[in-house]
Amino acid sequence: MSTKKTSRIHGWSEAKYWGFIRSCLRRAFQRYPNKYRTQASAKRVGGKYECNLCKKEFRAKDVAVDHIVPCGTLKSFEDLAVFADNMFCEIKGLQILCKACHKTKTLHERGMSDEDIKVSEFRKLPAKQQKEKLSMYINDVGKNQAERLKQYRELL
Repeated sequence: MSTKKTSRIHGWSEAKYWGFIRSCLRRAFQRYPNKYRTQASAKRVGGKYECNLCKKEFRAKDVAVDHIVPCGTLKSFEDLAVFADNMFCEIKGLQILCKACHKTKTLHERGMSDEDIKVSEFRKLPAKQQKEKLSMYINDVGKNQAERLKQYRELL
């Protein structure tokens, strides 16, 4: 039996406490004036926005304001100042990305490779769709998800 001791802050586990603080700061960013200024300055004719990475145009609901420099981790009091400074940065530190590019950029920042991202998306598909996707390339599709994930990774 493990007797792993978890540090506590104000009665919460450290991870839960810092997750709560991180969440509060992200909610505050949703009302940050520089976020709105970035959106307004990026708006094109017809109300569309151009993704800074893929350069395609999208509606407002299909884009996100992204921090060019990631906010970083927030796991201790020592991280707080840098995280807040990065979160509430100047306009030049923000950009407009489509949701797909934003998700990919975020996952890369968290250390995932392109292959890991594709496998992760494949894993979320229902078994039927996984089988259909694999059957275009191989004859003997795996019977369980572990086999199909291995086959998909080999195809990549």
